Amino acid sequence: MKLKPIGFDCRSLGLFRIAFGLTLIGNWFMRVSQGRLEAHYTEFGVMPLRLLESIHPRWSFLDSFSSPWGAKLAFVGILLVYLSYTLGFLTRVCQFLIFAILLSLLHRNPLIDDGSDCVLRMFALWTTFLPLGSRFSMDVRLGRTKTPVGKTFESWAVWLFLVNLSISYLFNAIQKDSPNWHAGTALQFVFWDHIIATPFAVYFRTRSPLWLTQMLTYGSIANEYLLAVLLVAVPFSNWPKRAVAFLVIAFHAGIALFIYIGSFCFIYLSAGLLFIPSADWERIERRFPSLKKEVPADDSAECPASSSCTERLPWFRAGEVAAGVLFLYFMLLVCYNNAVPRWMRSAAETVHVGFVDDLNRFILIPQQWSMFRAPPNATFAPVVEAHERHAAQEGGEEVYDFLRSAAGPFAMRRPIDHPVNIGKYWISYFFRIRQLEYSQFRPQFAQYLYSRGVSEFKVHEVHTQVDSTAQNVVKQGETLVFGGRLPVVIDLGPQAWRAGNISRDQMGLQPMGRFGSFWLHDDQVFVRSDRIGQWVEFEFPSEQDCTAGIELSLTRSYDYGVVRISINGKQAIPAVDGYSSFGIEGVKVPVAQVALKKAGNRLKIEVIGKNFQSSGTFFGLDHLEIQCQ
Repeated sequence: MKLKPIGFDCRSLGLFRIAFGLTLIGNWFMRVSQGRLEAHYTEFGVMPLRLLESIHPRWSFLDSFSSPWGAKLAFVGILLVYLSYTLGFLTRVCQFLIFAILLSLLHRNPLIDDGSDCVLRMFALWTTFLPLGSRFSMDVRLGRTKTPVGKTFESWAVWLFLVNLSISYLFNAIQKDSPNWHAGTALQFVFWDHIIATPFAVYFRTRSPLWLTQMLTYGSIANEYLLAVLLVAVPFSNWPKRAVAFLVIAFHAGIALFIYIGSFCFIYLSAGLLFIPSADWERIERRFPSLKKEVPADDSAECPASSSCTERLPWFRAGEVAAGVLFLYFMLLVCYNNAVPRWMRSAAETVHVGFVDDLNRFILIPQQWSMFRAPPNATFAPVVEAHERHAAQEGGEEVYDFLRSAAGPFAMRRPIDHPVNIGKYWISYFFRIRQLEYSQFRPQFAQYLYSRGVSEFKVHEVHTQVDSTAQNVVKQGETLVFGGRLPVVIDLGPQAWRAGNISRDQMGLQPMGRFGSFWLHDDQVFVRSDRIGQWVEFEFPSEQDCTAGIELSLTRSYDYGVVRISINGKQAIPAVDGYSSFGIEGVKVPVAQVALKKAGNRLKIEVIGKNFQSSGTFFGLDHLEIQCQ
């Protein structure tokens, strides 16, 4: 029987599903290992939900699982979906769930997302329309799906998938137009990138002859142009299929040998298996007859979504047409934003078109590939210099790199002298918060470090520059990005009360544990003020005479009034409205820089009014956080 080359063989689809599923499982372990689950996906990490309120549009079911145990439960569920997908059990359901999971992971913490995650979503999106469970699956074993013989899957989804791949390779090649690529030395600079270079790249970069580096560099560009052409020829002949399978697998296996870039290479290694043609599968099955004994074959069975399936599910064809129209429109924008001459790029603006731009931000499949244009000859690696005080030893302090604490004593240039891979998710996070536009996320990173016993920290960029031939280091240094010290926390209990026109009977400790973890020791000082003009004054110390930034932890409720805050006789905050329509909630109120003494500082809180919706003039406070400058 002569098989048509058009479409994907169902056996190739099944093999791709297994490989892609294993890649997803590997990605899962990258997200949860070495404390990253708590750091990146819980309220106690670097991205609590309150920091995501300004990011729209977004959706993530992980918002409901932000406690440490909740996040563990959610990720166990995610792993079960990945395993079910890999084994081919309820495959069609798992295909849609996986895309929803990847979107949820993106929107739960967008600061750790990188290019390999974009590619992961791209493959999950387009393969959602492919019948990945038609071979080598539990669905077939259990009789949920018939085993097709000698059938290929023919659909719009195949063309959309191929065009998407072709365009991505084309623009990866077009953007490689810098002098380093033209000179054939670009990969040599990549091998000096201390964040992504593998041990093999470290060995190779100082021992490879120039002609070999040039051959690899020019070969990479030529391979991408060749794949862009061959991919659109795949439906017409078996030979382009074989060529694509070989080139994709060889190219991305070579990349994985030299650099760490997360799941990226393994995704494309999985994709290469899609292009094994039916004729080659026939030869493989003649060589290994056991592959044909998966279940009793059905010569009448078709890959799902063929013409017979379309008659039973007419909505599927309509869905494919709608997806095709959206895809073509989206790709036109991609082409416009990337196919611009180099001399025009600095002035070219990205097109923003209504719902299409919103959809792109929601799914986050990149519209531009300019990041591949020019590998720099100067690279950086993040170092978090963490100081931890030891109470058992007076004056004792340990200094270590928070990201590489298992690598030995602290050394500023450890990433350069002894590269230690810290995982792509921390790298993506630091790539962003080093930029001023993401500086609002830095305080939460500081809080995360403090919660793990760090008393002081500094985030450095350790950088190195190589010569024009990328053979020798010509400059090394470091730049301080930001840092912080653990604030001094002062608990404001009734014992700190010093003066006021409120009797002691109107003030006391109130248990607050049932309202959340905001309150220190799970209680607050509750002041039952019964009229405007009443005030109370507390005394608190500082670790030294200094100018300090202060955060005052107050409580809001339905019966709280408006108060004025003064420190050491000077007004610090004119008015704080204590009313809350949501019930009882804690809030931190920042105070401008104030001069403090080592002892005898006074905090005065005075009731000056009330919200018209409030039923009283009470107020509550918990503690101070003092950060001497």
